[in-house]
Parts: sequence; C-alpha cells; structure tokens
Amino acid sequence: MPRIYDKQNPPPAGNFPSVLAIGDSWFWYPASNLLDQIDAHPSVSGGVGNTKYTGIYRLGFNGAASIEYVGAGRYAPDFNAELLPQNIKYYSGFFISGGGNDAVAYPDLHNGPYTFGLKDQCGGIGDPLQCLDEDRVQILLRQVIGALGHAISNIVHAYQASVDGGHRNDNGIDIFLHGYAYPVPDGRGVGFDGFPPLSGPWIGKKMDLANVDKGLPFRYAITRELITRLNKSLSTFDGMYNGCVHFIDSEAAFGSNFDPNYKSVWTNELHPTPGGFKYIVDQYWVPMMKRYGFAV
Repeated sequence: MPRIYDKQNPPPAGNFPSVLAIGDSWFWYPASNLLDQIDAHPSVSGGVGNTKYTGIYRLGFNGAASIEYVGAGRYAPDFNAELLPQNIKYYSGFFISGGGNDAVAYPDLHNGPYTFGLKDQCGGIGDPLQCLDEDRVQILLRQVIGALGHAISNIVHAYQASVDGGHRNDNGIDIFLHGYAYPVPDGRGVGFDGFPPLSGPWIGKKMDLANVDKGLPFRYAITRELITRLNKSLSTFDGMYNGCVHFIDSEAAFGSNFDPNYKSVWTNELHPTPGGFKYIVDQYWVPMMKRYGFAV
C-alpha cells in the first residue's frame, strides 16, 4: 500500500511519515513520478522496520517553483507548519525537487517574465548556446539557489531548535536534493493523442516565440546547456551543513546527446515515462538512500 501522503490524503493516526518532500511535478505528476517509484521500490517498500523510511508527506504541486516554498510563497505556510517542533520531530529525511519549473518560466520582479533564459529573438542564430541570454540565465540560477538555500537553511535550523528544545534526539537528518535529466523540447504537453494538451507545451512553445531553429538536436543543445548549469548550481549544496545535504546527480540518466528514440523515456517535454522515473530511482536515488539508511 502506498505510503505517500499530503493535505488531501493525510497519514493515518499514529503513522507519521519520516520523510517530508517539497517539490514540483517530478514529485506530483499523476501518471508516475519520483515519489511513486521510490515508495514502490523493493529496497524501500521491503525495508519496513529496517530503515529510517516510514513514508512521505509531500508539499507543493505540479508547476510549483522553488520561490513558492519560502517567504511569501503560496506553499510557505504549509512548509513552515511542518518545521514546527511538534512536527519536525518525526522527520529524519527531506526530499527537495526544485528548479525545473523555474527554468520553464520564472519571474523577474524588475523586468517582467523571462522564459527559459532565452533571448527574445534567436532567428538566424546558428550556435544553439548563443540563444541563451546570459543575464536571464543568471537571474534564474540566483533565484533557484537563493530559494532552495533558504528552504534548506529553514530545515536545518528548525531541526536544531527541535533538538535544543528537547523535542527530539540529536540523531541527525538527511536532505536529498535532486538535479534533472536532459529534456527534449519537442512541443509535447500533458494530454492524450488526438486532443489538445491539458497542460503545456512548455519549452517548445517558448522556443517558437523566440524563433529558435526548429531542429530538435539544435533545441536539445539549448536545454542541455541550461540544465547542465542548473545542476551545477544545485550541486553546490552537496555536503553542506556538516554533510547532511546530499545532491542526487541524474543529469545524464538518459544520455548527454540527442537520441531519436527519446520518447521511450520521456512522456512529454518535462516528465519521464514511468520506466524513465523508475530508472532514475534505481540508478541514482536508491544507492544514495541506502548509504544514509533510507533503503536496504
């Protein structure tokens, strides 16, 4: 039986989950997502009583940006509530998924909405990397790192306050932060064959507006560069706070060059197939979770 809970599906009385997950659609996508695959994995589901893992309580939603977990963000009140002494005492692990939705469309308070770090016009540009606007990319990366750094700091300080207040033992916590694989901006959104998309497309549409060359290898090179830089920024958190932050680098899970058979692992522009998510969990998440006692 799945052990993933949220506000609409609260945990049973007396069965408080040991992991708090905050994140975007890689934690919420309805067809399949990282949390579904983690919870169902034999090393996790078969390790009841032998690991730190007893289930997941998740916050956020599809489309959540990292800035929405902190400050005046719409998910910040719920996040802050879980960090209160009476709640954080139950958590030994924290899963963070953030940055992907920021990259698709993120706000800059001074200059309006920028999209995917692209220049306004890329028509006639022959080098994919020249389609990225360096200032916009830097704004994006600073926003993501600032918001996630704030969230991680909140977790660590709430944990220490809980220990100092005698609410829990000083037995440590583990914070798992993941990066992203390289998506293919082919214009596919969430939906069904023969019908308009229910959500998206995200990247391809923005590239069309900027008149980016329509060749998929060309467009893939742009997303690869941006995701590489996003992951590099996320990786700077690895080892922080006396080693309690662990970066899960699944950047090259599906290769680092354009593969014409990419649809076997990508459901649409942003979300892997169930098999794709399972592969990421098998190869990257479970080994890290075993190392820190959340899987056997």
